[in-house]
Amino acid sequence: MKKLGLVGGTGPESTVLYYRRIIEGIGEREGSRVIPKITIDSLSPFEVFDMFEHRRFDDLTGYLLASIENLAAAHVEVASLTGITPHVVFPDLQAASPVPLVSAISATCDAAVAAGYTRIGLLGTEFTMREHFFGDAFAAAGIDVVVPEEATLRLVHHRIESELELGRVKDSTRQEFLGIADEMHRKDGVEAIILGCTELPLLFTGMDVEVPLLDVVELHTRALIDAI
Repeated sequence: MKKLGLVGGTGPESTVLYYRRIIEGIGEREGSRVIPKITIDSLSPFEVFDMFEHRRFDDLTGYLLASIENLAAAHVEVASLTGITPHVVFPDLQAASPVPLVSAISATCDAAVAAGYTRIGLLGTEFTMREHFFGDAFAAAGIDVVVPEEATLRLVHHRIESELELGRVKDSTRQEFLGIADEMHRKDGVEAIILGCTELPLLFTGMDVEVPLLDVVELHTRALIDAI
C-alpha cells in the first residue's frame, strides 16, 4: 500500500473527515487491523481565502506546492488537497508536484457522468461558485453546472466561512441549506447537487433532501483509497 499525503487545514474539520473516511475505507477493504500510512501537512483556510480574494494565484500555488513538497520529503507516494477552493490552481500544482495528485473535481465529475446527470447544482465557497474550474471540467463531460442566485450565493459563502470552517453546525443553517437545495431542484431543474465545499457534509449529514447529493469528500476519499 502506498503512503498518502494530505494537504490539510483548508479547513480543519474537513481534514478530520478525510482522515476518518480513508481509515474506515481501507479497513473495509483490507480488514480492520490494516491502517494506511498517512502524513498531513496543515495549512490555513483563511490564508487561502485571502490569496483568492486578492487573486494572488501564483502565491496560492506556491503556498500549496510548499506543503506538497513537505509531504514529498516525508516520502509520501500519492498526495491530495483536502479543500475544494484550492483546486482552482490544481493544473499548475499537478504540473509542478513531485508526487502524483488525485483531483476532487475529477472524482466528482466521474461520478456525475456515471449517474447520467446532465444538469447539476453547485454549492461551495463564493470563490468555488464564481470561478470556472468546476464548470469547465463538467462542461467538457456534457454537464451543465448551476449556482444559486446572487443573494443566496453570498449567504452560502458567509455560512461556510463564519460557521462551518470553525466547526460550527447550526440547526438554523441546516434548514437554510435544505431550502436552498430544494429550491435549486424545483426552480433550476438540477438533477443533483454537488456539495462543493469539504465542510458541507457536516451540514447535510442526516438531512432528508429531495434531490440527490454528490458528496465531494466521499467521492474524493474513495478515489484516494483506490489510488493507494
